[in-house]
Amino acid sequence: SAANLKVLTAQNVEITMQNITFALGLRCIDCHEMNSLALDTKPLKAKALKMLEMVRDINASFGDGQTHVTCWTCHRGSTKPEIARPIPQ
Repeated sequence: SAANLKVLTAQNVEITMQNITFALGLRCIDCHEMNSLALDTKPLKAKALKMLEMVRDINASFGDGQTHVTCWTCHRGSTKPEIARPIPQ
């Protein structure tokens, strides 16, 4: 329920969840207990909450109300973001 939301709002939770699954190549069940999405029992969900806070803080630091970074900015479809440009094979 919306009362259990810690970082997101009820208005943006659905689109944000879709964006997260796309940006990280994950499924809902990787972070959530399917019998209760509100439970915080999976370690990936705790990490996701920290990452959402980080993205929110980075965007807020610009002070213009615009989105400058998203999960996709770093993750690009992987749970492990690249920290340097990949070397062509």
